[in-house]
Formats: sequence, structure tokens, C-alpha cells
Amino acid sequence: MNGHVRLIPPVNCLDTTAMESQIKASSTDSGGVQLEASFAPIPCIILHDEMEWAEVSNDRRMIIASVQTKDIIRAFGIFDGAACPTSSPYFGYGQASERIFRVLAKQF
Repeated sequence: MNGHVRLIPPVNCLDTTAMESQIKASSTDSGGVQLEASFAPIPCIILHDEMEWAEVSNDRRMIIASVQTKDIIRAFGIFDGAACPTSSPYFGYGQASERIFRVLAKQF
């Protein structure tokens, strides 16, 4: 490839998660990778005509590109040099257990 894109064979879940923490963007037809990208500060080019996760459908880091070459190139162009937010509000910010504890502590 041109040095900016690397195609790899399928990998297991643990290796996928480790690699996702090191990449600048992903492209996938996997609903699982779409969801995992919503937790990471990386854009995700969705190689489908639809998104599996309604929860992240408004996340500006997610772009549905279909499987047409021109659409994929356009989608990567949108993210070229663009800053991505570091977190997504769709699944919270990691303080759910603390908030639950405070509510429960008031009850007992």
C-alpha cells in the first residue's frame, strides 16, 4: 500500500483491541469494531450501507461509506488531519459506578 494504509489478515479480539489503541482511523464492516471505535478517540469508516449501533449514529467520528471505492476515499478525506474528540458521550464517561454508589449511599 502507500504507507498510510495497511491491510492485515483477521486477528483475535485481544489483538484487535490492542491495535485499535494505536491507530489513527479504522475502516470496518464489523459491528463490534464500530462500537469499539466509539470508545476510542479514532474515526471509523463503516463499510456498510447502514450502521449497526443506533447509539453512536450521531457520533461525528463515524462515517458510513458503503463499499464503493469512491465513497471510502471520500470518507477518509473527511478525517484527513481532522481532530477527533477523545471520548463519546453515548456510553457515558466512565463514572457510572461512582454515580450509582452515591445514589445508593443516600438510600441506606
